[in-house]
Amino acid sequence: MTAKMKFTFIYFVFLMTLFTSCKFDKTGREKTETNTQQDFKSKNDTYIHDTIKMYEGMPSEILKGATLKENITRIELYNFSDNLTKDTFKIEIPKGKLEYSNSKVSIINSTGKTLYSIVFPTYFLMDGYELIPNTPNNLDSLEERLFNEEFEKKLTKEFYEKYYLNKINEFLKDVVFKAKKNEYFFEPDYTINKKVRNEILKYNKILCVSFPIHVGEEGTSYIGFSKIKNQAYIFAETD
Repeated sequence: MTAKMKFTFIYFVFLMTLFTSCKFDKTGREKTETNTQQDFKSKNDTYIHDTIKMYEGMPSEILKGATLKENITRIELYNFSDNLTKDTFKIEIPKGKLEYSNSKVSIINSTGKTLYSIVFPTYFLMDGYELIPNTPNNLDSLEERLFNEEFEKKLTKEFYEKYYLNKINEFLKDVVFKAKKNEYFFEPDYTINKKVRNEILKYNKILCVSFPIHVGEEGTSYIGFSKIKNQAYIFAETD
């Protein structure tokens, strides 16, 4: 290979390397810019969608095999998103063992649009505090544990089946309420969706929904309707 040919070959390799490098840099820069834009958008999308959420609940041993013999649906009607027409609030519980089933709550407007829905383990409807015994005073830790164990033995399969049916029948009663602007669940410590909270605070009449559907009723979700998005959102969760 002559010196001229060697120079031409080296120059060609240099141009190819430069071209590839520029192309890679442009592609990499475009990807970085796209990712940055997506991150910025996600951080600033303050209307956080929460219309479908599945909880992976752990079976509760103290349910003792309690079952529902048929599918259960309960419905209540409330003015929530519209003052003229009522929305449908529905809870659905499948038949079968309570500790393994998932239930669903939905809010549906008069046109059939689902404003909010959530799926959760049925046993979340159990109020843990409601089933804690009033232990006698002056018991040491061992005596208290034995007392609680004896109490749990009295909670039979039949007890839970009746208990859950009563809870299901009452679950949707008075879930919609008129809120005041100084209610504690509007405080920043409880805010989930700040923009939704700020929006509903501008309404003359603030209608909210409260769902105690956390395990053992440890916490309550507060749901408000966004007229801007025509959707219901959780805007606060309290302990």
